[in-house]
Amino acid sequence: MLARAARHLRVELDAEQAQPDGLLYILIADIDGVKEHARYEHDKVRYLQQSIMTSPDVKQNQIVKVFTIITAVFLPPTLIATFYGMNFTMMPELAWDHDLADAGGGADPALVHLAQGLAAPRLTASPSCGKASKGPCRPRR
Repeated sequence: MLARAARHLRVELDAEQAQPDGLLYILIADIDGVKEHARYEHDKVRYLQQSIMTSPDVKQNQIVKVFTIITAVFLPPTLIATFYGMNFTMMPELAWDHDLADAGGGADPALVHLAQGLAAPRLTASPSCGKASKGPCRPRR
């Protein structure tokens, strides 16, 4: 705003006089320099503010990761404990010769087989490419 006023004054002085005052040019240069320095300082403060704001985000992500691992570790035993903690006398599984852990044992190989089936297309080599690829191989043109 000051630079605009000084430039307007310079135009007015140029119209009236043949030789404007040199101090006016110095004033305009000083105003422009202060404006550039203020922009630099503003950018520096903004960078520091963003850096400070990302630090709690990183800490929060680490805390959530720890709770996720704890949940993943304790969820299966909790599920089994609640399953066995149900005192139903009319459950047909209670009369089986094998206990419920043997009945659930068939789920483990099924999960392993499912995981292998999902990971196999990504890890196997495509015969048309001749090398391992992550996606479908396209023929060359």
